[in-house]
Amino acid sequence: MSSLHLRPLSKSDVRVGAPLPWPVYNDKRQLLLRAGFVIETSGQLEKLIMGGLFRPREHHGHDPYVTEPKPKAPNAPGPAATGGHHKAHDKHHEVQHLNFAETGLAPGASIQVSLEHGSADRHYLRLIGFLEKKSIIVSHPEADGHLLFVKDGTSYHCKAFHGKRVFDFHANAVRTYMQPFPYLHLSYPDKVSSMAVRGSHRIKTTIIAALTLDGAHTGIPCTIRDLGLNGVQIHLPMMDCQPEARVHVAFRLTIDDEKLLFEIPAVVKRTHKFISDAGFESLELGVQFLEMSPERRRLLEIHIYRHLLAISDHHN
Repeated sequence: MSSLHLRPLSKSDVRVGAPLPWPVYNDKRQLLLRAGFVIETSGQLEKLIMGGLFRPREHHGHDPYVTEPKPKAPNAPGPAATGGHHKAHDKHHEVQHLNFAETGLAPGASIQVSLEHGSADRHYLRLIGFLEKKSIIVSHPEADGHLLFVKDGTSYHCKAFHGKRVFDFHANAVRTYMQPFPYLHLSYPDKVSSMAVRGSHRIKTTIIAALTLDGAHTGIPCTIRDLGLNGVQIHLPMMDCQPEARVHVAFRLTIDDEKLLFEIPAVVKRTHKFISDAGFESLELGVQFLEMSPERRRLLEIHIYRHLLAISDHHN
């Protein structure tokens, strides 16, 4: 490694929640993080930066330890021609059996795990990366802010979402690591079952929020009744609000025991007057998000996908 030319990293060089585009080394020129690794929180980044981080002055391609999903060619032959995917059809469901690398799951994706035997508790882990046919690397399971003991060989039932499909597979804990922060190697699954999800990525909910009209200084209390990646349905007291009005929507979500504030510029696309259960004249708004940072969008996606996974478990 003596020929490796490194340059120091600053906090501004690293995006929290996004895969690293290059490998990262410490001041002793030892590899700390491989390309593709996801630093999940600002706290993790602060701790790493304090110790000194360095990256190669020039880096081409991805670290071989992390394999990215292979894109499909637009006119690629189907399973019948390739002999690759296996499908089971009935009039209600379509199940495919895939290789994990074909799922499209990328670093940062949320994976729900539960024990094959024993407790029915579910934990949500974040995908860090994978080495095809070797292992899957995920964040270490926690409960109430404490790391859970994971014995090598523990069998997990795993579920994840991507696009409009839910993925289901089984994996065993291979090895736990605590440095540079806790993570877990899972065995690479023999196959992943994939099934289409009907409907859009929206969830019914009741979230207290605030709606601020463009130019106003005070938010109006409201309730989010339907939450999606691209917008919300809001109920609020009767007010003067017309389609195409610019607004800001503010609300909080709890993700991994942390309360996160979302403040999103949006535009009203639909208005509807109705009488509330309490007998008051009220207004329903269909609101479309205009801008959202990649990090906030990723967190909103995690929140929605976890609810969809819970619904999937209920139906199963």
